[in-house]
Amino acid sequence: MNAQKYGLTVLFSVVVIGALAYGGWMYFNKPQDTKNTQTSAVVNTKTTATETTINTAKKPVLADAGNGKKQYTNAAHGFTVEIPNDWVVDETGSICGLDFAKTNTVGFRSSVSQATLEKEKTDHEQGKREFAPCYDSSPNALSVQWYATAQDLPTNGKSTTLAEWVSAEKAQVEQDQRATSTIQKVGTYTTYSYFSNSIDAADEKVVVDTEKGIFVFTNENHSDDEKDVIERAIIESFRIQ
Repeated sequence: MNAQKYGLTVLFSVVVIGALAYGGWMYFNKPQDTKNTQTSAVVNTKTTATETTINTAKKPVLADAGNGKKQYTNAAHGFTVEIPNDWVVDETGSICGLDFAKTNTVGFRSSVSQATLEKEKTDHEQGKREFAPCYDSSPNALSVQWYATAQDLPTNGKSTTLAEWVSAEKAQVEQDQRATSTIQKVGTYTTYSYFSNSIDAADEKVVVDTEKGIFVFTNENHSDDEKDVIERAIIESFRIQ
């Protein structure tokens, strides 16, 4: 009886030891690492793809428009304009205290003007220039700012329509009597234009009313001569997608 009990004990011990050995072998050799590696690879790929998309989205969307021009597309507000190939688009700058990204503004300027602007910024930061860029001769050729409705326009006051706002703006600014508004119509959209000051090179405001909001162009290079032909062409190329 004792021998039988002893034999069963030995058999049971062998089974337990075998089970433990097999379990240990399975634990260290199961395909878990492969799955984890594959999962990690997929996650990393997705993360990289997302980061690439985000980084790409921060860059202006440009395409060849032919005739030495490129088309800029603003997906956020659904419009396009055509600019010369040697011009740059500024979606995130800060000029004259205006933060482009926070105020739905886009700037357009030649590459030469861009280089000058960057140098002036550096000189001001290093104390070599008294004023920040744009407060004297700094270039900021053209900009466009988007507003959802007439009520969102600056200094709107009691004005309830776009026409009333433009009329009020005209009444408040000193007109340049020598200059005639150069842009009367942009596409098929209702368009208003006026001058915001009476300096030698008056700033021309061109207000375009569309189904996707109100777009206010500021042509800071406007003058009585034909030097601002590029800026006018950019404004007139404006289209809603």
